[in-house]
Amino acid sequence: HYAKAYFNLNDSTRLLGSASYAEVENQSTGLSATSQYYSARFTTLLPREMTLNARVRYGESDNDDAYVDLVEQVANAGPQAGRTYAQAYPTFGSADFVRYSQLNREEIEFDADLLVPLPERNKLGFTYAFRRTDRTHYDVEPTEKHQFTVLFRSDPRKALSGNVRYRFEM
Repeated sequence: HYAKAYFNLNDSTRLLGSASYAEVENQSTGLSATSQYYSARFTTLLPREMTLNARVRYGESDNDDAYVDLVEQVANAGPQAGRTYAQAYPTFGSADFVRYSQLNREEIEFDADLLVPLPERNKLGFTYAFRRTDRTHYDVEPTEKHQFTVLFRSDPRKALSGNVRYRFEM
């Protein structure tokens, strides 16, 4: 399912929003996966023909966990002959396990940029971006990333243009 909405708040400001939801099921295993994502974008013209853009996105993916039932073979020789691994090593227990999906996650993204026109067909841009990913079944802290970008763009002639960009991440 997908929905999208677009609003002109005034002559210089726009807002766009969208949402999606999907659910699938594997017919042979019965396992299912769902995902839902929401996003919004805001654009406005500021004084002196500056442009401000802001975007936010939230998403969540959830996949079923799978129980893995291992066939325990009986040892045919040696000191453990006639016993399964679980019988030979009772403190270990069964070798069966649950496989947790590593695709399960929650994501949040935000970025904003400001574009400033300069004389002589030049532009200066500033961007900030943030991304956070929380993986449900990873034994790690959520991943967070901050990114700062400064851009200078020059287009003095149609046949000649260029830009210089500096990006810093942490």
